[in-house]
Amino acid sequence: MIILEEWTDYTKQYFEDYAAKTPKPSSIFNDIRKIANELDLRELDEYPGARKKISLFLNHYRDFEKLSSDSRKKRLSNASLMLKKLEEEYLFPTPLQKKSDDQILNKPLKNIKGVGPKRADKFKALGLETVKDLLFYFPRGYDDRRRVLPISKIIPADRVTVIGKIHSISATKTRSRMNILTIQLVDDTGVLTLKWFNQPYLNRLFKEGQTLSATGKVKSTGLVTREMMVNEFELINADNSSRKIYPVYPLTAGLYNGQIRAVIDRCSAYAASLRDALPQNLIEKKDLLGLQDAVYGLHNPKSNLHIERCGERIKFDELFYFELATYFAKMIKERRLTKKSKPVKSELSQKLIKRLPFELTNAQKKVFERIKAGLKKETLMNLLIQGDVGSGKTIVALLGILETIDAGYQGCIMAPTSILATQHYQGMVRLLGGMGLTVDLLLSKTPAKEKREIKERIASGESDIIIGTHAIIQKDIAFKKLGLAIIDEQHRFGVRQRETLIKKGEEVDTIVMTATPIPRTLSLSVFGDLDIASIDEMPPGRKPVRTMLIPENRKGELYDFLEKEITNDGQIYIVYPLVEESEALDLKDATSMYEVLQETRFRDFNVGLLHGKMKAEEKDDIMQDFIDKKYDILVSTTVIEVGIDVPSATVMVIEHPERFGLAQLHQLRGRVGRNKKKGYCFLVTADKSKSNYERLDYFASHNSGFDLSEYDLEKRGPGEVMGVRQHGMPSFKLANIVQDREILFDARKEAVKILKESPDLEDYKELKAYIEVAYKDRMNLIDIG
Repeated sequence: MIILEEWTDYTKQYFEDYAAKTPKPSSIFNDIRKIANELDLRELDEYPGARKKISLFLNHYRDFEKLSSDSRKKRLSNASLMLKKLEEEYLFPTPLQKKSDDQILNKPLKNIKGVGPKRADKFKALGLETVKDLLFYFPRGYDDRRRVLPISKIIPADRVTVIGKIHSISATKTRSRMNILTIQLVDDTGVLTLKWFNQPYLNRLFKEGQTLSATGKVKSTGLVTREMMVNEFELINADNSSRKIYPVYPLTAGLYNGQIRAVIDRCSAYAASLRDALPQNLIEKKDLLGLQDAVYGLHNPKSNLHIERCGERIKFDELFYFELATYFAKMIKERRLTKKSKPVKSELSQKLIKRLPFELTNAQKKVFERIKAGLKKETLMNLLIQGDVGSGKTIVALLGILETIDAGYQGCIMAPTSILATQHYQGMVRLLGGMGLTVDLLLSKTPAKEKREIKERIASGESDIIIGTHAIIQKDIAFKKLGLAIIDEQHRFGVRQRETLIKKGEEVDTIVMTATPIPRTLSLSVFGDLDIASIDEMPPGRKPVRTMLIPENRKGELYDFLEKEITNDGQIYIVYPLVEESEALDLKDATSMYEVLQETRFRDFNVGLLHGKMKAEEKDDIMQDFIDKKYDILVSTTVIEVGIDVPSATVMVIEHPERFGLAQLHQLRGRVGRNKKKGYCFLVTADKSKSNYERLDYFASHNSGFDLSEYDLEKRGPGEVMGVRQHGMPSFKLANIVQDREILFDARKEAVKILKESPDLEDYKELKAYIEVAYKDRMNLIDIG
């Protein structure tokens, strides 16, 4: 048997198939009548007039083949319209009568019947304190009980809904004092045993002769007998029906679904008082339900189609308001943060380009042009350069600094670690030698006398380029004329730290760099306040790192290979997820494995240990020793993932790779193969689960960080993409920017269009008021930049 919603779906599909078929079926009427004969007539009893309208629809196609060609075309085009009218009448509730009552929306839940102060505390644990909060507490799923099976048609193992009369009731206790309630339910076709465990309060609820709806999984208890463990039930009388879709809500300790549902049932009609900030012309253009009807409908759905339409409205709202707030804040910021255009002379940058031992890639050239355009603009540049490990972001950033120096300003680079800052410094001194520029390195550990001298050079303007860690944002650091700030591995710095650096000058353009490419969907949404430039091309001649999955039982072969690499002047990283042994997790750790490897298989080699619990200076010393080749093998945790360049490191071994995200694995892999030697990455795992194997296999077969970021987004969601959480990605109630990307793109287009029409949103006062309240934190974050 099929329900009304399925009948409309099947019939619509039939007409679509009919239009595409050649030759055509012999009789439309007979075909669609067969579909109608499958309808559950008991369900239609709940829809007065439905049988008659379905009959009229069928008769519309009686003798269809005898009609003229024009009449047949007209009736075929009528089919979708007639079915849509049937859906609107029976698969959607009557629209709410709109009213304005902010007082009821702000009413505390403790004052709602069925809640009270004690239960209100439990609702508060879910973040629900007012009626409005409750209205926007949407179900996590639905229990569709419209399809009621006759007892004789039940198949064991299925979750089903049945309706019947209570024939007998018995309550017993086991030796372990477990309460068991057993009911024999009968309908016209058979008998079904229903059971509840440890719910003694139900003993007083049921009486013989009552009509009961029950939902649950059924198991076989004999050749013809069946038994259901009841999950949901409802007593039915003349005033109610259980043949409907029931919402299933997220729960907390002490609150059950039935309790939440009962309270929301009492309050859902208050959705009529919600204010709809979305412009009416946009609602009509997108054929969206009204906000009030959509919110009400998600709690009181009439059909799956109804749920889908209600969800579309809420998802559009969430994505549209987020995009509007992002781009509105960006426009405000750009207008407020004006500056003098920095003249682009390209004297120093061209001098460096000519002396480089390689040619810039086309991607690097394009990003350099973006930087020059940003310097010339009369609004402050806020550019994110994303590019794979080894794609050449730093040289492009240096060219931007040279343009800034040519224009009469200073430039600086802030790196997350002393080692990375030192590497930048050494590389730039080497590249800029003989060009008459002063480059300074400022670290926390810089000796006091040297630090004073550097500060004086920065303040006087003698220092052209300043490279450092957090040391360069200390209060006593004063630049004479800072013009461009480069922030390397931007996700390692907080927003406030970036703000502090930018405020070291009056007209500071900003470039932030990341070696963790951001998926396109996220880059425009989450980082909408930044201009984004991608270096999506690797320098010629750079060999991709070969990546292989190694089962635990082949570790001996791997160690043989590592010995050969060390003999051939290579160096090895071996990375573990833990610093020390954990009782809670059955994982190898860096500390104990360092001791094992040093004392057994690699006792003839120099093995070092590096992990996050060490002091910063100790970590720097160990890393520098590895760079200086004092160690053949470095056993480590992920502290080596960012930016470290060790040209002779050829092999990366990652133990328990299933414990790492793809972005982390990619960063770790990027530590090897940085010279002309072939690089290798081995993923050693004993995890045989299908999902982990597929993820690691994808990683092993893809060297592009852009590909990996898209895959990670699809599999793990936006919250796991590095840098997204701290940049202000909201937690949407229904929208998912991966699954709903088409809605996202559409919402962004409409938001941008409105801002072009009314940049100050003065023509959209309700919209403006809404986003200023709902997205206050987001807009403040963008304002910091």
